[in-house]
Amino acid sequence: MTGKRVLYQEPQATFFHDVMTNLFTDKITKAATYYNLHPSNSELMSWGNNAPKIKDLLQLSGVTDTYVTFEYLVPYNMKRIDCILYGRNSQNQGNVVHIELKQWDNKGVRDADCEGNFNVDEDSDTTFQVQAYTGGGHRLVSHPSQQVRGYNDYLTGFIEILSSKELHIEGLAYCYNYRKNKTPNTLFDEKYSELLQAYKTYAGDEVQELAQHLQQALGNGDGETIFHKMINSPIRPSIEPFQTAWFSGYIF
Repeated sequence: MTGKRVLYQEPQATFFHDVMTNLFTDKITKAATYYNLHPSNSELMSWGNNAPKIKDLLQLSGVTDTYVTFEYLVPYNMKRIDCILYGRNSQNQGNVVHIELKQWDNKGVRDADCEGNFNVDEDSDTTFQVQAYTGGGHRLVSHPSQQVRGYNDYLTGFIEILSSKELHIEGLAYCYNYRKNKTPNTLFDEKYSELLQAYKTYAGDEVQELAQHLQQALGNGDGETIFHKMINSPIRPSIEPFQTAWFSGYIF
């Protein structure tokens, strides 16, 4: 059954079964219809490509009791978060891990003019961008870590259980077709170093590192409990005006 603001939600074991039996795309498409959404062919292909990558990543990490959602509808906004994983971290704290998934490869990403490093704090309105091949051509879009930062701050500002820190939240990007040790290497240019340190982007050749991180972030399971706490939390539009404007100005 589809929960509030989520197109796909299942325990880890059911998610694995849905991917292996080719039911994942059918389920998420049916839920999209419920919300009166009409995914394009490219979006359907993206869902079909992303789901096995998350399955493989979870298997590699060794976690066994996470809860998996795809296409979380951001409150008061038309944006959707690709994937969110729920569980307890190595300190047994409830943890919400949102993941921005990109199919970009090295040849498909070009540099874009932007400033140098910035202080990653609440007062910074610097937006780092790249040119990525998407939608049939190269266009100016946010760096994946910049997009993760925006979602992280926005959710913390609106979801009470996150802003109160009852649940921990963290975000990352996973560009599984990209290679960090291959040129051109635009996404990991030095000018993005402080952004990447605060909101990490993982390339496809860093999958072992990412899997180890997820083991620390979600290894104590209890994902369904954490999901229900998150999805049933009050939503309070108390985010500061400058943050709201900063998020809505992103180019995704």
